Amino acid sequence: MVLQNKYYCEKCDKKYNTTYKWCKSCQVNYFKNSFTNWISENKQIDSLIQEKQLKINNCYDIIFEWIPYNQFNNDIRKIGKGGFATVYLAI
Repeated sequence: MVLQNKYYCEKCDKKYNTTYKWCKSCQVNYFKNSFTNWISENKQIDSLIQEKQLKINNCYDIIFEWIPYNQFNNDIRKIGKGGFATVYLAI
């Protein structure tokens, strides 16, 4: 994002967070344009991630994203198992 003046984003001309120079409109558009660059191969997971990305409201929000398995280091380990899931930790 390129921010020109004190209050408006140069790219979309909408107000942005002046402290962190963060523009909600540009961030949401970035996510929309990136939807075709990743896929989890699970339609429900993809829909959930996309829904959460589009609901981002400020620069402090948690951003959900899909990280492919091959981008993790080799240290993937099981840290727990419950009634419906197994939980793994990866870096």
